[in-house]
Amino acid sequence: MSTRTTLTSGWEPTAATPRLLPVAPGLAKTYMKLFVNRLSYCEQSPYGEHRYHRPKHPELKTLAGRRAAMEMPGQKWGSLPHTDRTNEIYLELVRERRLPSPYRSLTEKTIEQHLAGQVTVNLYAINPETQCCKWVAIDADYETEQAKRDLAKLRKELLLENVYAVQEYSRRGGHLWIFCEDPLPAKQCRLFIYNLALRLGVPIKASGFADEGIEIFPKQDSLAPGALGNGIRAPLGIHRKNDNRYWFVDIGQLTLQAQIEALCQLPKLTAEQLNDLTHKMPPPPQWETADDPLPASSVRFFTGNGSGAKKPFDIYEHVSFAHKRPVGGKDYFVQCPSCRLAGNDTSKDNLGVGKPHGPRHGYYHCHAGCSTDDIRSAFGRPRSPHFIKH
Repeated sequence: MSTRTTLTSGWEPTAATPRLLPVAPGLAKTYMKLFVNRLSYCEQSPYGEHRYHRPKHPELKTLAGRRAAMEMPGQKWGSLPHTDRTNEIYLELVRERRLPSPYRSLTEKTIEQHLAGQVTVNLYAINPETQCCKWVAIDADYETEQAKRDLAKLRKELLLENVYAVQEYSRRGGHLWIFCEDPLPAKQCRLFIYNLALRLGVPIKASGFADEGIEIFPKQDSLAPGALGNGIRAPLGIHRKNDNRYWFVDIGQLTLQAQIEALCQLPKLTAEQLNDLTHKMPPPPQWETADDPLPASSVRFFTGNGSGAKKPFDIYEHVSFAHKRPVGGKDYFVQCPSCRLAGNDTSKDNLGVGKPHGPRHGYYHCHAGCSTDDIRSAFGRPRSPHFIKH
C-alpha cells in the first residue's frame, strides 16, 4: 500500500460508508498513539448547535441533579437556579470522592466509540507538561475554492521540504495533518508553519494577521499547567452537524483499518528536520504585537454601592459584540478573558455568550473549559466567598 502524500484534484468523498462501523481490536490503541497527546478531551453534542463540552462523570452528574431537585422543589429541572446548584453539588461530590478532575479522561473505549460513530470527540494538541505536540493540523475553514487552492499550495511546498502532510476532508474546507516522530515543541512547529504560510501568501486567521484564513493547531506556543488550548475534531469520526464521516485522501481504502495503518506508515517529521527547517528562522513580526495581556484599564473592579451590596454580575457589561453576529441566531462567540490572561484564545472565539434579550439571555460558557469563577475573576468580578463552596 502506498502512503505517499500525492496531490490530486479530488475534494469530495468518493464513496459513502455506513454511519456506524465496526472497530477492530487494538485499533483504538493505535489511534491513540498517533493522535492523543493528553487525556483531556471534549464531546460534540448530538443536539442543537452541536457544540463541544467537557464530559463530566455521569453518575455524579445525575446524583447532583437529584439532590438539587430535592433542595429546590419549586424549581424546574434544568432551570438556571437548578443548574447552578447542580454544578455546585457536583463539585462537592468530586471533592468528597477525591477525584483528580471533575471531567472524564479519554480512554480507549471512548476512542472506539468515536471511530464507530457513536460519539464524536475533539483533541488538544499540546501537553502542558512538555509543551510539545504529536501533530500539527492546518484547518482551512472558509470559502471552499480558495481553501482548496491554499491547502494544495501548502501541501505541495511541504512535500518539497520532505514534510509529508495528509489531507482530511471536512464539512467546510479541509485539514492538513503533519505527524511527528516524537512529540516536538509546539512553538517550533508553529514557527515553521506560520513562516511557510506567509512566504506562500496563504492568509492566517489569527490576532494580528487576517480575519479569514487557515487556522494552525496548536494555536498556542505553550500552555499554563492545566490549560487546554484549542481543540480540533478528532479525525475519522462522525461530524454531528451533518452525520458525515470524513476520510484522509490518497492513503488507501476508505476503511478504518486501512486508513489508520496507512497513517502509521506515513513518514513523520523528526526533531532533526524541524531544527534544520527553523534554524535562524525569525518569528513573524505580527507576533510581537499580537495577544498582549489585557491592559489594566480593561479590567473592571466594583467596590459596591453605599449600602454595601454589589451590583449583580452582567456579562453584557464586559463583552463587546461590535462587528460580531450570533451563530445560528443564538450565541455570540468572543474572546474568553480567562484564556487570554493565560496567553490562549488567539482566535477570540472561546467564550459563547447568549444573544441579548434572546432565549439564552445571560448565558456564557467557555468552550475551552474555563469555569464561571475563572471568567468572572478575569473580568474583575469574582463571586463572593459566601457563595463559593469549599
